[in-house]
Amino acid sequence: MYIQDHMHRLAQSFKWGFLFDRIVETLCRYEIKQELTEKDKKTLDESVSFIEMVLNGGKQITTGIYQTNALESLMLYNKSLSVILSMSDLTTEINVAEIEEMLKELKNDLQKIVKGEQITSEKVKRIKEFFNMLRMTTLDESATIINGFYESRSPDKWELAPKISS
Repeated sequence: MYIQDHMHRLAQSFKWGFLFDRIVETLCRYEIKQELTEKDKKTLDESVSFIEMVLNGGKQITTGIYQTNALESLMLYNKSLSVILSMSDLTTEINVAEIEEMLKELKNDLQKIVKGEQITSEKVKRIKEFFNMLRMTTLDESATIINGFYESRSPDKWELAPKISS
């Protein structure tokens, strides 16, 4: 069970990390005015779905009503919340409603990009910073999972076949 938990956490970390990588790359292309491909638009649609899951996680916390995707939504909300709180321009206290508003603004701006509308370079920079921080956090998390897994293994468990005594 322990190994399965590590592998599941690592698979989830890779899943989200690779998505964040693709989102940042797509936003970089948008930022330099490259035309977005259908693949880019699909990636941005996935980013909108991600933000919806984060908002859903926040809603589940505030209402106390949990859905079948609660664990993943809550984990993504927690990860996003830690990123939002560590973003450079947040020097004052913020409340849940303000965090929700920030996430909704990110979602709306991403939807505008998908539709071909222009948003300000400051907004692009902010969205890119958010997803870049998410990808760095996810990379650190993946490394911690991997390091923790290998540290927990004893050397003799890596043997593929039993030793033959002579």
